[in-house]
Amino acid sequence: MWPSQTAPVRTMIGIAVESGSEPFIKHMAGALNGETLVKTPQKVPGGLLGLVKCNEISNILLRIACEVTFENGVTGVNAVTELAAPASSVVLNTAAEQLGEGTALTLPIKVHLENPLLGSECYIGSTKEPITLNLTTGATTGGKVELANSEFVEESEEG
Repeated sequence: MWPSQTAPVRTMIGIAVESGSEPFIKHMAGALNGETLVKTPQKVPGGLLGLVKCNEISNILLRIACEVTFENGVTGVNAVTELAAPASSVVLNTAAEQLGEGTALTLPIKVHLENPLLGSECYIGSTKEPITLNLTTGATTGGKVELANSEFVEESEEG
C-alpha cells in the first residue's frame, strides 16, 4: 500500500449541467465536444517516487532542481479526474446548494494517473467501482479524507 498523501488541486475542473424535470435536481448533460468533465492534469507532488514534495521547498533553485529530478517526463505523474459513469448520473441538488446543507453535487469519478512507466490504463477507481464524491457547499471542518475501496486498478472495459 502506498503512503497516504494529500495534494492540492491547483487548476479548476469544469463541468456542464442541464436542468432536470425534478424540482431542485439537475442532471449533467453530455457536452457536445465530449468534454463533459474537463480533463485537467494535476501534478502529483514528488512524482512517481513520492519521496519529496518539491512544491514545499522555499528556495527557488532547490525547488527547480527537485522538480527536474523527481517530477520530470519519466518520474513525473499527472492525475486527471474523469467521469466514471454517464453524464446523466451526475446530480446537482440546487436546494442543498442554496441551503448549504447536505450533498449538493454527486460525482462518480475515476482518476487517471499519467506516466510513461505506468502505461495508459492506470486508474484509481473504475467504471465498475467509481470513487463517488458527495460534495457540499461552504466550509468544511477539514481533517483527513479517506476514500473507501480506492486502489490502483487497470481499466480495460472502455476504449
